[in-house]
Amino acid sequence: MPARLKASLVGVGPGSPELVTPTARRAIEAAEIVLGWDLDLKPVEDVLADKNVFLQDVKKASLEEEHRQWRRWRRAQSRKKRSEA
Repeated sequence: MPARLKASLVGVGPGSPELVTPTARRAIEAAEIVLGWDLDLKPVEDVLADKNVFLQDVKKASLEEEHRQWRRWRRAQSRKKRSEA
């Protein structure tokens, strides 16, 4: 029987390493793989050295979301103009 995989959703607090709970720190220390926003993982970067870490760049993601919203707005404006014609 294959080993069971375990996933945990762990919050690291408002941004200071001193505010990361011991339980959260232990969960991250025990993890083989860590996924997260680059800035959100700053408080625990000391325990990420030997992990498979997959980071999402907050600034890039924000720009991508802004672009998606702009495209939605443009499509809505285009539909509105067509319906008014």
